[in-house]
Amino acid sequence: MPRASSNNNLTEKDIQEFEKDFYSLLTSFRKVNGLSSFLKYFLTKEEQIMLAKRLKLFQLASQDCSPEEIKEALQVSYETARSYKLGFEYKPDFFKRAIKESIKPSRENSKSDTFLNALDLISESRSSAKARAKLYQGDFKK
Repeated sequence: MPRASSNNNLTEKDIQEFEKDFYSLLTSFRKVNGLSSFLKYFLTKEEQIMLAKRLKLFQLASQDCSPEEIKEALQVSYETARSYKLGFEYKPDFFKRAIKESIKPSRENSKSDTFLNALDLISESRSSAKARAKLYQGDFKK
């Protein structure tokens, strides 16, 4: 995927047009399944994991987890955990509300549970052969 760099020749108008097209596309999906399928093919696996991990960082920050707890849970640096924790405090209320609502318990074995379990396995796979094996086998159940 092409990276956006600070030395590109895009005008502010170009950027606004790209954003408008992107947000219009995302909001056009009537069902979560349609959006999920689209994002699966639109984003690379690395981008999917990166965005899911970013969401999890904000979710943990919203739950009063300490930077040390966030660091351990997601295998990120202490500085990353600290900056997300601090950054969350300065986000607008609608953002905080959306993040907190995304944490609501969902029905057992739902797709979001499977996704979060997979994310946990990704984090654990750095230090656990068992987690790596489960991940490679597609066994995302706890």
